[in-house]
Amino acid sequence: MRGAAKRIKAVDRPAERDVDSPVDRDVAPILRWGEKPRGGRAKKLMITRMHIRTRPKPMMFAFAIFVRIQRSKDTMATTADIKNGLCIRLNGKLMSIVEFQHVKPGKGPAFVRTKLKNLETGKVLDHTFPAGHSIEPVRIENRPYQYLYEEGNGYHFMHTETFEQVFIEKHLLDKPEFLKEEMVVTIVFNADDETPLTVELPQFIEVEVTYTEPGIKGDTATNTMKPATIDTGAEVRVPLFIDIGDRIKVDTRTGEYNERVKA
Repeated sequence: MRGAAKRIKAVDRPAERDVDSPVDRDVAPILRWGEKPRGGRAKKLMITRMHIRTRPKPMMFAFAIFVRIQRSKDTMATTADIKNGLCIRLNGKLMSIVEFQHVKPGKGPAFVRTKLKNLETGKVLDHTFPAGHSIEPVRIENRPYQYLYEEGNGYHFMHTETFEQVFIEKHLLDKPEFLKEEMVVTIVFNADDETPLTVELPQFIEVEVTYTEPGIKGDTATNTMKPATIDTGAEVRVPLFIDIGDRIKVDTRTGEYNERVKA
């Protein structure tokens, strides 16, 4: 019986595995002799099995990359998304769209004619995009700031909620001559690196005329204009009936007279 038991035990012993196999190389000393994994060898076997099970398959990895590329294409902006005030990155420079016009000629492909403001230099240039061309928008944030004072080649502003102060260079303002003390403006920041991009003044401001030629009583015509200096130091064109001390409303985008403010 003892001989038969020995023979049965020999038959049940597992066959040797190929030690050269990349999967079994580390666990071959355990599998070869049919030993039960103990101590460090048991931990090593468990880690090896986990590694084999969690190894990503090439097809699944390629599919994940394909899905990511498709999502990025779906969210990519084109010339159809262009609007005034949109900030984009063009040739490595940050640009703000000032004007745009979609053009579809009788012959030839459609295109979009734009005026772009370089947010670093303040210069405005013309640029034409083919219709459907991809653009790279820049994520921005609008924050309210109060104008404090002018210093050197820029201006100091204070956040209306956090009271944090920031210094803005002059070229970031379109119409700095219309700034007034305690005026609340909107400063546009690059949300990625917290860089100030531009300063937006209120569309209309109320100012007082500090000097102009005497007005003509009874002349309410608005088609004839004369120069006038306002309390910000800027000069605007006003109707003949406007006199010193009158309060008027001015469009900061164009610098033009809008109306006289009633007392």
